Amino acid sequence: MQQRSKPAFKEKFVEITESLFKGETPFAEDSSTFWDTYFLLPVNVKCIFNLVQQTSEETLLGRRKNINSIFFACLTKMTSTDIDTSADQSRQLNSITLLTCLIRALFRKKRLSQFNIIDLLTGLDKADTAMGTLISSLNTLLHQQVTKSYALCLAITLSSGNDNVNQNSFNGYFMHHDLSETLMSIVADDLSSVTEVHNATMLLAMLSNYNKYESRNPYLHFLSQYNQGSTLEKIMNVYTGIFDEMTIKYQQLKDEDESITKSVATYMSGWFPGSAKTPFVDIDNIESLVDFPPAKSSLLLLLYDLVNTNSHFILIVSKSLSNKDNNHCALFLPNFLTFASYLFQHNRNDRSFVYTKLVMLILLRLCEEPTLLNVLSQQESYKTVRLCRQRPPPLPKVKSPRSLLCVILDSIVLFSKHNMRKKLDMATYKLAFSVIHRILAFLYKRRIRLEYHWNELWCTLTTVLHFTVVHLNIFKSKSQEFHPFLSSLLQLFNICITHGEIFLHDTKSFDSLFYEIIRASEDFSILSHYATESSLEGKRKQSSGDRSPPLSSSNFSNLKIICNHFKPALDEGLETHQLKYPSPDQVLALIQEHFATLSLAPMDKLDHFTPYNEIPNEMGYFRYLLRIVVGDYMTNLYQ
Repeated sequence: MQQRSKPAFKEKFVEITESLFKGETPFAEDSSTFWDTYFLLPVNVKCIFNLVQQTSEETLLGRRKNINSIFFACLTKMTSTDIDTSADQSRQLNSITLLTCLIRALFRKKRLSQFNIIDLLTGLDKADTAMGTLISSLNTLLHQQVTKSYALCLAITLSSGNDNVNQNSFNGYFMHHDLSETLMSIVADDLSSVTEVHNATMLLAMLSNYNKYESRNPYLHFLSQYNQGSTLEKIMNVYTGIFDEMTIKYQQLKDEDESITKSVATYMSGWFPGSAKTPFVDIDNIESLVDFPPAKSSLLLLLYDLVNTNSHFILIVSKSLSNKDNNHCALFLPNFLTFASYLFQHNRNDRSFVYTKLVMLILLRLCEEPTLLNVLSQQESYKTVRLCRQRPPPLPKVKSPRSLLCVILDSIVLFSKHNMRKKLDMATYKLAFSVIHRILAFLYKRRIRLEYHWNELWCTLTTVLHFTVVHLNIFKSKSQEFHPFLSSLLQLFNICITHGEIFLHDTKSFDSLFYEIIRASEDFSILSHYATESSLEGKRKQSSGDRSPPLSSSNFSNLKIICNHFKPALDEGLETHQLKYPSPDQVLALIQEHFATLSLAPMDKLDHFTPYNEIPNEMGYFRYLLRIVVGDYMTNLYQ
């Protein structure tokens, strides 16, 4: 006699939920008792996702009455004020978890429209009332320690939609029921966990960027006006920790401090059985960097909004740098610059391109703040900052404290060196040049001499210049990007030539600038010819909102004067000493000898710039960025 196999054990929650999705109505006879029993059962998240994914859109719509019933039962438990026992608390938490899973699963169904999802959850006739009640209940639950983390997950899930925040009509309900103060209170609350603070930060970022170009956004307005110093300091501390955590992930890719002796010892240790082998990561392989930058980079969006719109935040950052009593806050900007240097050196995929531009925009806005720049130039705020050295050639290692203006310049130099590709990201390079220009303009206006290894900057700029000439045929086909990029690069050369004696800390740095210009004379000649041939002066087609100086032959006037002034003397010196190539020292000596007879054409307003404005130039970028950061954060949230 054949023995029958026992049926597989099925959890009570799974059994009931399956019946609900089949259209059965076990709640019909005694609704209150049924839901009380159901919400006492631990939620099987996988079951909810599987049931929604395995059920066709048409079938789900046919079962809308049951899904409506689940939604309103959850809402009833969430809004209950009679939480007297641990069982009541469990029911409330389970109802929030169940609703979170259900909403996320419905958003994953590609053929369900927003219209369909609202109909499935609330019914079209009850949507406004039900969603208003839901957001109001979230506001209450976010203030309670027990329910805070659950309510945050539900709110983020509801706001993120299918990761396209701007197209998610549910966010309209968040606009009508402002949670700004509640979310910021979670960030400020010492009882909030790190995860809760991160979730509140991300939700604020998402909501403050929802359709912000189409209508007034209450969350963005709240962020721009927020002035509670202690909370802003806590936000700085949160980011200080995030930057440190992400930097460590980069540092684990490669030991930057490995000496030759240590390298040989590590290699030889692999000869012996049982020895621990250091994992090798090929940082030049794109696949090795697929998880970089880390997903927590998504939290940078709120930092950008604060830097871009909130003057109080800039003031807190400035004060922290000279405040000896608040050491952790003082690490905010140094840690940010350290992280930026790693991000810039490992910018190898589409995600990293997006975040690199965001970091560059944050740097640009910081360098437009005279209060901050003034603090950075003072010796009291000098810091020792570690920068990425994982790719050759590394910048000179500076072990002593120095101005963070030097560190910012170094970060831009690293970006410029390690991101030259045929498909050059000219828009981000233009931003990088603008960051340098803001610093140089500030130094010139304040008559500040900055002690910096300027030759690293000169060599980098001429390298970018030569790279541009080599790929000129490719770049010139994209004139709307190329012309602002090139004019911004030339502006740096011109401000240094004209005003360098004011902000360079020694004459050697000034001489080395002229040396690099003379070396690049052929490149300048080719680009000058291109500008003339294109008849660009006064005719350049600028994209709307682009107020960068137009590219014209006049950008090259002083550069050509310099090359033409020193070239005859250089040729004469070579002939006299019967040399084919002069040494750097000979060229520098010639520059010093003939500098007094050099006469440059006057160039006005080289220190002027149009302050950064997100609208309209960056609107498309921020819409795209919002999808990237939400996708990154939500993937991380549900792991």
